[in-house]
Amino acid sequence: MGAQIDPALSILIPPDTVVAVAVHVDKLRMTPVYQKYLSAQSFPELDGMARLTGMDPRKDLWQLLFVSDAKHNVLLGRGNFGDDMELKLERDGAKRIGYKSYYLVGTEEAAVVFFSSSTAAVGNVESLKALLDARGKSNGPPPAMEERMKEIPAEAQAWSVYIGGSIQVPFQLPGNLGNVNNFLSAVRAASVYLDLREGIKGATRAQCDSEAGAKSVHDALKAFVGFGRLMAPPNQPDLLRVYDGIQITQETNRVDVKIEESPELVEKLLRLGLGRQR
Repeated sequence: MGAQIDPALSILIPPDTVVAVAVHVDKLRMTPVYQKYLSAQSFPELDGMARLTGMDPRKDLWQLLFVSDAKHNVLLGRGNFGDDMELKLERDGAKRIGYKSYYLVGTEEAAVVFFSSSTAAVGNVESLKALLDARGKSNGPPPAMEERMKEIPAEAQAWSVYIGGSIQVPFQLPGNLGNVNNFLSAVRAASVYLDLREGIKGATRAQCDSEAGAKSVHDALKAFVGFGRLMAPPNQPDLLRVYDGIQITQETNRVDVKIEESPELVEKLLRLGLGRQR
């Protein structure tokens, strides 16, 4: 069956989209991992949407979908925005920008457009205008993206698909992490998902330009995990169990990473990912 997108958001995906990141917020809120570890965390994207739309994303949001063509970036959302949200934002001082048959409310750098009381898009004005220009030309995700979505379980609460060619981290990374771009340049397409219903389960599948490229990605990822194991403090043996839950394999020009962590190891893994105590 594969990953699912709310139909109201699917028809807004521009045909030249190369990356999509989806979070099924309604399903995520029901997971023990979210309730115990993530509900109090601050997420800039959610906070930004809250400021622009006037709604509480932790209560009123159902699904988020970030889409990009590598030039224009838009965050789409389904939730309970309310029929008069546009007028409320105007009364609070937001600028109203007319475009085609829609109104963009906000500033040039950050604005929102409402398609209904339950569907909205957030981005800079240029990106939102590009989204509106593409409206009516979409039949859902591009075929290559739809094919990658089949690799993702329908029950996953968060997932991402990339079909845009060579991947590059768009900022300078410190120390040995600076070499990440060297092996990511071999990745041509990828899919990622997370399922937090029982501990943390997830997988990444990267399609590389060649078998040699896949080997470089595989070896680099194995080295990162091996380095993490070596750096684990002797008084924290559970960290070794966290790394045991990460499996990396290669098959011709494809690299798969699988993560499966039991509920009692979730906090350890989140500390590694969030880089701080909860």
